[in-house]
Amino acid sequence: MNDATTPILYGKRLFREGIQVYVNRSDETFQDYMGVMHRHDFIEIACVISGTGLHQVGEAKYRTQAGDLFLINHDVPHGFFTGSNPEQSAGQTAEPSADKDNSHNEAQRLVVCNCVFTPAFLDASLLGVAHFSDVTSSYLFRSLFQESGVPEADLHLSGTDFREFGTLFSAMHKEYQDEKKGYPDIIRALLITLLIKMFRLMEENRAAESDPHPSSDFHRQLVNRAIAYMQEHASSALRLEDVAMQSFVSKNHFSRLFREVTGMKFSDHLQKLRIDEVIHLLSTTHDKVTDIALSCGFHDIKHFYAIFRKQTGRTPGQYRK
Repeated sequence: MNDATTPILYGKRLFREGIQVYVNRSDETFQDYMGVMHRHDFIEIACVISGTGLHQVGEAKYRTQAGDLFLINHDVPHGFFTGSNPEQSAGQTAEPSADKDNSHNEAQRLVVCNCVFTPAFLDASLLGVAHFSDVTSSYLFRSLFQESGVPEADLHLSGTDFREFGTLFSAMHKEYQDEKKGYPDIIRALLITLLIKMFRLMEENRAAESDPHPSSDFHRQLVNRAIAYMQEHASSALRLEDVAMQSFVSKNHFSRLFREVTGMKFSDHLQKLRIDEVIHLLSTTHDKVTDIALSCGFHDIKHFYAIFRKQTGRTPGQYRK
């Protein structure tokens, strides 16, 4: 990839006077940079809100879906691609154009929420700093990186994490749109909260990957295959013994491995998968709540309402509103 030919999006085109932060959704503004490899002179945190597609960073390509969160550094070529076959256009650079083809399936349309900022927005002492790794030298984050180093991995969020990060993005977006007195300070506080939560998750992921038990890789693969099976059959009357049988291990042994790898009981994880699907259908359909619950494997409606409220803090009707 020739960086010299990659279009540059400058912060001065986005930032309001004296405020080096910008929050948007990709379906609102600057759609001419969707589907185009580009660079920028600021830091970007991008969270996929809905749809599917592909994100290319340099030469690396990542299939994306709702819950994927990316940290894109200053001057790094990247682009989000959507449509029926995003790989056909990924990697191509072109001059930004407002005449994009919007004929792809609306249900699959890739929507990305972005928060772009300069390090100086977080901490005035970082004036002139460009790269994200230097942000961690700020007094705001110094205590997080005394020994562990700077997190580098991107994240996939699901369930509670996705909702929590989505709430933070939505709050920043609303503050930016409303422009009420003091809104930059509120956005700064929300962004710092988001970054700390992001660092926590990255640290947890890194700790999980450094499991010292020699058989942990095999166990993790076994449980991950079981989780994939659970996701595919979550609406069915799944039993622990049925999934253990798929993994060719005893019920009790599988139950212990599942809890070691995921930190959750089998039944709790199955409920979480089903509630996540209920939330998706509440957000994307107008089906009755009872019909959605039944289609997701909840056959005791009273029990469903109790589980939903326990996991989300709201009723299905409140969540849909």
